[in-house]
Amino acid sequence: MSGSDSGRVLIPSSAAEFGPSHIVRRRFVAWRGIQGEAFEIERLEQFEYAVTSPHHMLIISERAERNRGESVVEGYQKSTLREFNRKLSFVPAGHRFYGWQDPRVPWRGAYLYIDPAGPLLDEKWRLHEIEFQPRLFFFDRDIWETAGKLKKQIHNPESSGYPEALSLVLAHELVRLNRVGGKPGERLSESVRAPSPPCIAHRKRDSPHSSLDGPHQPGK
Repeated sequence: MSGSDSGRVLIPSSAAEFGPSHIVRRRFVAWRGIQGEAFEIERLEQFEYAVTSPHHMLIISERAERNRGESVVEGYQKSTLREFNRKLSFVPAGHRFYGWQDPRVPWRGAYLYIDPAGPLLDEKWRLHEIEFQPRLFFFDRDIWETAGKLKKQIHNPESSGYPEALSLVLAHELVRLNRVGGKPGERLSESVRAPSPPCIAHRKRDSPHSSLDGPHQPGK
């Protein structure tokens, strides 16, 4: 296991990008088959975020209220929900997740990046064979409790085997949720898919010019 504050280490290539980057405090940790990131927005100014990860992402929003903004899983769901305290979002591997917001309170939460082909989880659940559906801003008590325990491990790690055990439980709960359903994100037709925000263009991470250099300015 390893953990570091974003000010002292290189941000993992699979992690979400925030712009402007100085408004967010981040801490990362890596376990076997799963990575964790705790974050907190430190200034009440407009910001944006974007990520396309090779890992499944579970996003924990502990405190989240915005005056304006939107969150998008490209091709599936778009939400302008203003209050999403104690909500979860799930973005399957390879799907682009992006958005912007004018925060009412500092957004605090965590990203959990789950390797669908990692030896710990894939041997048990064969996650790479499951077609997961994206979900924005839902609540599931079992997933919330397990994810919350993993978030605590980012700041206060215990024995090396405990996060791995929690990861197995989390994978089980995500598989269960995907099978049971509820109302997952249904694929939108081409005519109503949410457009990409103009300030976050799809780009390679090694490009010297970031589309996250400044806050998104929504059109009137």
